Amino acid sequence: MKLHQRRLLNVSLLVLALLVIVFIQQLNQYTLNNNAFFTGWILLVAVLVLYLFTLRKKITGGKLFLKVSTWMQLHIYVGFFVIALFLFHAGWQMPEGILKQLLYFTFVAETLSGLFGLCITRMLPPCLARNGSVLYQDIKGKQQQIFDDVEQLVEQSLEIKSNTIAAFYQEHLLHFLLKPRDFWPHLFQYKKIIYKFEAEFINLQRYLNEEECEIINKIHVLVVEKNRLDYQYAGQSLLKRWLFLHIPLSYGLLLFAVLHLILVYAYIGGL
Repeated sequence: MKLHQRRLLNVSLLVLALLVIVFIQQLNQYTLNNNAFFTGWILLVAVLVLYLFTLRKKITGGKLFLKVSTWMQLHIYVGFFVIALFLFHAGWQMPEGILKQLLYFTFVAETLSGLFGLCITRMLPPCLARNGSVLYQDIKGKQQQIFDDVEQLVEQSLEIKSNTIAAFYQEHLLHFLLKPRDFWPHLFQYKKIIYKFEAEFINLQRYLNEEECEIINKIHVLVVEKNRLDYQYAGQSLLKRWLFLHIPLSYGLLLFAVLHLILVYAYIGGL
């Protein structure tokens, strides 16, 4: 099935599920059944389905549990279903009571983190691929190698009795090469970082002889590569780290939801 066909099918199923919920809510009004209990239990079950995606990612080679990509699609569309269902259940107004407010804010934060994750997992990978793929765990090692290579070239320039390249290195390059830089500018696709270095290299070359120009050209190539690795580091770090917010929030959401359920039934039992 083609991508646009699969998306159309998924959206159609999502809309159908929401229409069924709306129909049952209308039916409950005529039969005097409590809509809050109905949407609350469906919401809890749907949230538990979302948690199954975390469990599935921990299972390797399990043919009975569908592919991770299939679970990802299920997670996304069930997530949209949960957002709509939560609005049916809680409404737009801030609820009363500390626990309900904690549950409300945790759900909003979890939703925003999920939508943010959906955006970056769709937008960043193609950009990173166009920039040249590199394994995340190899980035810092490659950057350290670049730092070592540049230092060797600077030492080589000192051997030919030239301090110009060494002074340029200390003033413009050392800070840049020590560790990954410009995290946020790279995430916002800011291109002028490397342009600044390009201008400085061009300006420096006017004061160098042929042998020094050969050295600085090699350093220039390494600086461009370091900047590319910084871009990869920023993008891949964000793709990994957003889950450190999304997953803990999901555990908090489940905890508050269970406490809310217990208190609701405790209140009913006390009537």
